[in-house]
Amino acid sequence: PIGANNGMYQGRHPANSVGVQFVNQENSSATLQLTAHTADGATAGFGSYQVAANQVVTLFPLQAVATGFSGGLTLTSDKNGVAIANLMSSDFSGGAAYVSRSQGATQLFLPLLSVSSGGNSATWYSLQNTGTADAQVQVAYSDGITATATIKPGAARTFYQNQEGHQILGAFAGTITSTQPLVAAVVQEVNHL
Repeated sequence: PIGANNGMYQGRHPANSVGVQFVNQENSSATLQLTAHTADGATAGFGSYQVAANQVVTLFPLQAVATGFSGGLTLTSDKNGVAIANLMSSDFSGGAAYVSRSQGATQLFLPLLSVSSGGNSATWYSLQNTGTADAQVQVAYSDGITATATIKPGAARTFYQNQEGHQILGAFAGTITSTQPLVAAVVQEVNHL
């Protein structure tokens, strides 16, 4: 549940779109605010929505951001509720979903990441900084590969496993540590030939 706190989402992957559904779990109207953040942490869009008692609002397409936006989304509600993000390919042939989080953590574990033989299947994940200062991020994969990044408050950064030099064709894990709390969403993509 996101409560009256922020629910964090990773924005659009270049070939994908994100829709958001929010359910107001209380018996009075909720005010839901959506803020979009670019990779440098700047605000790239804002929307405010009224959600009736015990009702759902679906935000798709996201009117609060420009076409082609890539970044992080923050939801804030004055009532308790839950939210889900639906990730869809541009031709609607594939999709994924993930739930919001009310807060992040400074250590995250991603137990199932992969790169396949021939490159037709790989994972990618986005990290979003839920803190108030720049996040200094270190990623250690179980195959010995490492990565680092600095992520601005509210912003998101995407890590593509097929671009990181992994030699193991199969599954591996990742441990993420950060100076600020983060949230993560992992997606497995399969390219059909």
